[in-house]
Amino acid sequence: MPDQLYMVDFLCQCIPELYDTSFPEDRKLLNKISSLDIIGFLHYTAGRNYSGVKNMKAYLKTMFLEYLRNEQLLLATAVPPKI
Repeated sequence: MPDQLYMVDFLCQCIPELYDTSFPEDRKLLNKISSLDIIGFLHYTAGRNYSGVKNMKAYLKTMFLEYLRNEQLLLATAVPPKI
């Protein structure tokens, strides 16, 4: 995880920018970000090849919002286990 600290710093810089430029639905997601979301995103992005990406900042901003939306969808459609 220490090798990914630069990504955490980068996300900390991007989140306020995302908040200023996103739709209200996305702002609700950004308001609820926790450390688990950031760790999950780091795992989600691990091992990806970014060699063809020209604007890394814009790419990661988009990826982060997509990740948050997917996580919200997964939680909304999850079926609780029957006990």
